[in-house]
Amino acid sequence: MREENLGNPDLIIETSLFWDDNFFHKRADHYNRTHLDSPFTYTELVWHRSRVHAMIHYTRQLYGPKIPIMFRTRHFRFDNNWNHILRLFQLDQSVRAIAAELGIKLFTWGGKLEGHTNEFYDGDQHFKKGPVTWLFGDMMLFYLKRAITPGCWQCHQWRD
Repeated sequence: MREENLGNPDLIIETSLFWDDNFFHKRADHYNRTHLDSPFTYTELVWHRSRVHAMIHYTRQLYGPKIPIMFRTRHFRFDNNWNHILRLFQLDQSVRAIAAELGIKLFTWGGKLEGHTNEFYDGDQHFKKGPVTWLFGDMMLFYLKRAITPGCWQCHQWRD
């Protein structure tokens, strides 16, 4: 961004839940995961927490400690085969605890979709253009407005 003279972002929204879940299936051979339908172990969750901490600290190192950061919480996949939902709940709860610990606000779009999404998926976890994506855009603009309004990010304490 600096190379293009864009400066720092006004708001950063991070997430990695589906990517992390997928990582364990495809890359984490050192955990000897034999059952895709089992929940994460304590050791796997400790590893995940260390990765999330590292990601947040790296982001703050890149852009400074005052850049507003949010973490987008989970949403469901269209098909939750192999107990994906249990593992996503584990990762989501872990991220929520880290966010509380580090003072990071939550972007809880996914929780607002529960029960209203089946006709809006365009595949396994992505959504086609429509009410679900419009809600995401509205929420993102709402939080962006708070992020760029002087003093608003720090003084307003909201919980979703």
